[in-house]
Amino acid sequence: MVIFNLKVNWDFSHSIKTVSYRIEDYRIKNYKSKACYFLKTNDGNKVVPKDSIKLEENDKKANKIHPIGTVITYKQVVLKNNVPKYRQKLLQVMLESNNEGLQKTIKFVTRNKLVRTNYR
Repeated sequence: MVIFNLKVNWDFSHSIKTVSYRIEDYRIKNYKSKACYFLKTNDGNKVVPKDSIKLEENDKKANKIHPIGTVITYKQVVLKNNVPKYRQKLLQVMLESNNEGLQKTIKFVTRNKLVRTNYR
């Protein structure tokens, strides 16, 4: 059983990637009686439940590449494209459940993160 858990952990950690989107505008509204973020990104609109997003705020020095101002980024953990179909279902369930109750040895993965970076 321990070997199976290690194999599942290894598969999971090597089958996910983080995708970043630049936020152009966002609103918090009720959607299907849940508070959700409506995110307008550079890749289209996304609706994400408010309780599934971790908020992060950073302060960095401004430079020639990043002028003074605020940049908001949405980071989402998704499965890689090269995951075989027979593994996709299990790994997708693990990703969606945020590892609660499946395996205790699987590392916690923050699926959705909204990062606000202030360049000063």
